[in-house]
Amino acid sequence: VEYSEGFNLILATRESDVLTSLSAVAQSLVFPINFTVSRAGLEAQLLGVTLQSERPELEDRKKQLTVIENDLKLKLSDLENSLLNELADSSGNIIENETLISFLNEAKINAQTVTESLEEGAVLTEDINNQRNLYRRVASLGADLFMLLGALPSLNRAYQFSLDSFLSVFKDSI
Repeated sequence: VEYSEGFNLILATRESDVLTSLSAVAQSLVFPINFTVSRAGLEAQLLGVTLQSERPELEDRKKQLTVIENDLKLKLSDLENSLLNELADSSGNIIENETLISFLNEAKINAQTVTESLEEGAVLTEDINNQRNLYRRVASLGADLFMLLGALPSLNRAYQFSLDSFLSVFKDSI
């Protein structure tokens, strides 16, 4: 059978037990993607919406801190890679290589600075998370409400709510 290498077949179903009915060969070729809303993910999203409404500066600080933390981790990784490259490129006796020793001392100082900054960031993140947890109850109740609304279509098909419509009502209610 001739086929194109660029051919992809995408099948969507609401049935959760489809994979179990497939043969082992077919199961190995299928990549399932679950688009259902998890309670924990929804709670985190609702917490972000609540904080954006009630304490936008707190949510902005959390985002900035996350960006800074990621940058510092990348810097630390770059330091490790450059250190390994310097060690790999060094020739002769490592103890007598003054360029390498000065580079090692500089890398050590930079690594200590980055590590201290990461530790300070962890303390700030913990403080922000403690402040965010004050609003977690609202997000938890919102997630519970959405999960309850998700069960309503079993009573009547007219009671169907999308996540977007729920988020819109949630934002308006805050």
